[in-house]
Amino acid sequence: MKNKKRIIAAVTAAIMLFLTLCAADLTNRTLMRKASRDRMQDLIEGETNTDILLVGNSHIMDGVIPMELWKEYGYASHLLCAEYNDMERYPAMLELALQYTDPSLVVVDVDNYWEKSPDDKTLMGYHEFADAYPLTKTKIKTTLELYPDMERRREILFPFYLYHSRWNDLSRNDLKKSDTSNYLKGYEYSTESTPVEIPEIVPESEGVLLEDAYGLEALRRLIADCEERGIPVLLVTIPYAADVPEQQYLQGMHTFAQENGVSYLNLIPEESLVDESTDYSDAGHLNVLGAEKVTGFLGKYIGEKYDIPVRSEEEPYRTEWNENYEEYQDFLKE
Repeated sequence: MKNKKRIIAAVTAAIMLFLTLCAADLTNRTLMRKASRDRMQDLIEGETNTDILLVGNSHIMDGVIPMELWKEYGYASHLLCAEYNDMERYPAMLELALQYTDPSLVVVDVDNYWEKSPDDKTLMGYHEFADAYPLTKTKIKTTLELYPDMERRREILFPFYLYHSRWNDLSRNDLKKSDTSNYLKGYEYSTESTPVEIPEIVPESEGVLLEDAYGLEALRRLIADCEERGIPVLLVTIPYAADVPEQQYLQGMHTFAQENGVSYLNLIPEESLVDESTDYSDAGHLNVLGAEKVTGFLGKYIGEKYDIPVRSEEEPYRTEWNENYEEYQDFLKE
């Protein structure tokens, strides 16, 4: 009899724990701001595989358009990006995404490998990426590794600690599951145009690799993880108005790429690629005109160097991604 009562008590406790976790997850999803859901929904819930993952910060988020990669090359891609991001977060972002897709290529933006962003800004940026992911073992593991502080761990794993004050701001959009595709696939669209002045281009021969730079250890971990999974890595720098020291550091990444067995594509020296009078939204970011040019260049380079599946005639890719592209075109017309 005692054993039976113990079994019933254990089962009841397990059920209560399960219901509590479900309630917490539902509360998280209701209260969180929807930027993360809108950005990551298709990767997590889509029916098709994502063959190219692009990891980085706002430079690549504003500089590559997945819908153009689809239209021109038939590639299925998605951006794993956050504002004020730095490389410490890159391995965790990739590991979370690899729960849902098996890429043929990982492209990594390296434009700020020497710089650590302010903790409060990187935390908010990481929320815009990570909040959409359900509470899994991988999310718990990456959060514990990334944030030693208990308060921040709690905030990432249970975002209602951050968003609990949003009850008065909730709308119908918060209370229902989104049924619209995120046709931007993580891309941040901008039509703003600001003329910028690009400093004199530094040649590769004058590159300086900052061996003890903040982000390189995280980048090595990411490359090692991809190598273990058999995924090639392409390092890239998206055009921006980098000053001379920054250009030297970026040209130094050719040495890092050679040492770690990966390729590096620095687009800043491609002087005819983007127009500095029309293609920037500000000195650090491209607008849609510049992003279209960079996307075309990058797609051609990837097609020549890597074996990426062309999905344009495959189902369900053709249906899902063509619908997304039509939605993107409608968005551009608006």
